[in-house]
Amino acid sequence: MPLLGFAALAQSLDEAERPAAECNFAFPISHGTVEGNARFLHCHSAVLARVAVDRVTGMVEVLDLDQHTAAGPVMDVANYSGQIEGGGVQGLGFTLTEDTLIEGGAFTSRNFDSYMVPMIADAPANMRVFAMEELDADDPYGPRGVGELGISAVSPAIAAAVADAVGVWVAEAPFSPEKILSRTGGMTAAVE
Repeated sequence: MPLLGFAALAQSLDEAERPAAECNFAFPISHGTVEGNARFLHCHSAVLARVAVDRVTGMVEVLDLDQHTAAGPVMDVANYSGQIEGGGVQGLGFTLTEDTLIEGGAFTSRNFDSYMVPMIADAPANMRVFAMEELDADDPYGPRGVGELGISAVSPAIAAAVADAVGVWVAEAPFSPEKILSRTGGMTAAVE
């Protein structure tokens, strides 16, 4: 039996037989803001990272990334998880490798041979997304869009994990091996 695509299926049905769905969310805008598209509904998240820091090279590997989100009911699990996990890897790149170098007001990184975005091998071995779906009983707005929620707390989580591992806070991204080693004075001795 030949495969039937969605377009062919739709054309084979009468108008009354075609399934339909409609979804509409009216998110309020901030009154008093006359420019742009400001919103006052927000989502919240908490991120936990577990890292391994090479004590000789200063290289950081993120082993686990747990992202706890609070954005209301999840409407599409695959899209929700993909958005949060993708943002997590984006945050990992921002934190550990991506460095926008500027000289004389111009970017020196013009392509991806010198601007290091994370690859699949850089992604944490374990990424978990936990969604808190409950909303306040009187909440009139329902689920929130998660947009870039997955990136928001990744850097602080990695910074806390690095500080826990080697005893120093790196406050400027990316957390290059050179920055870590310069703040620790090298790590030839074990840090408990």
